[in-house]
Amino acid sequence: MYVRMYAEQPERLQGWRWGRARPLLALREVFQEHGHVSAWDGETLCLVLEEAGLPNAQVMPAGRSRIDPPPDLAERRDETVYAEALLSGG
Repeated sequence: MYVRMYAEQPERLQGWRWGRARPLLALREVFQEHGHVSAWDGETLCLVLEEAGLPNAQVMPAGRSRIDPPPDLAERRDETVYAEALLSGG
């Protein structure tokens, strides 16, 4: 969500993170100032899961999962990438 905002509406992102000299500084703050050490998109997350031996990884929409209840928080759905994969034989 934040990367898309940076690419499509940088002034909006800069407005959300007021006082930042440039939109990229606002984007950096979203990731680094909140304890994150990385950022993922769905395609890359699935690739890493598959390379780790979890085949058929797929991006899942928020609120949908083979796990009941889905392991997500409503307040984070708009800014989270969800992916699931099955263990071999699972």
